[in-house]
Amino acid sequence: MFMFISLLMVLGSCEQEDTDMTLLVQGVLIADKTADGFRVSLIEDFTERAIADAVVSIHSENGDRIILDPHPDEEGRYYDADGSFIPQAGQSYRIEVRWREHRLQAETVLPPQIETVQVSATTIPIDPVNPGQPVFSVLWSDPPGVAQVLTLEVLETAPEIIPFEVQAGQFADRYNVPVAGQGTTLFDTDFEVYGNHRLTVYAIDQSYESVFFYQPGESGNVLTSGPENVRGGAGYFAGATRLEISMDIIE
Repeated sequence: MFMFISLLMVLGSCEQEDTDMTLLVQGVLIADKTADGFRVSLIEDFTERAIADAVVSIHSENGDRIILDPHPDEEGRYYDADGSFIPQAGQSYRIEVRWREHRLQAETVLPPQIETVQVSATTIPIDPVNPGQPVFSVLWSDPPGVAQVLTLEVLETAPEIIPFEVQAGQFADRYNVPVAGQGTTLFDTDFEVYGNHRLTVYAIDQSYESVFFYQPGESGNVLTSGPENVRGGAGYFAGATRLEISMDIIE
């Protein structure tokens, strides 16, 4: 949905003894959300292959540990099947991946939890005859060293389209880069349909803000450059906190 930069990992900088085969991990640990979406693959001759039989574990600074399960519907994806491991804001975590002779690990610290400072009404009437109006504003806390990235989800299964005579649904284009400062204003044309929406503000270390905007290209998930904090392999392991706001767009 969102793209800020294609993360292409520099495979030549990895610490693998066999430079023709590199183990790759990708994942973001989000505070108060069970671990999911961690992907493990092997890069060989610049071709990526999903790995379904790796041992993937996450360790907290207080000694808690979880071994992630292979996802039944997606090869190479790992998750916390029983939801017993809940990351916390402000804590550090380590991921370890073992597959055959390959071993990799990485550490990350989840940023402080961001909080709502001020928010306007969340039931929002929209007049399609008079487009271009500001309809919602929010201010949030701004911890040092973090960047905010925003996503907007439609929660309706069969939403009714807002009959604008101008281009609408502009949120993705306006927020395809991190947001500067402590808040933002949404306009009516950021929305495309009526009904329930969820605005999520993610706080992530500025070094890894681009991972939220990575989208696989035509060649798949292969990454060739960008931020990397993995020892013994390639990829990224980042941490984030989030602030969610529910909104109802009405006629």
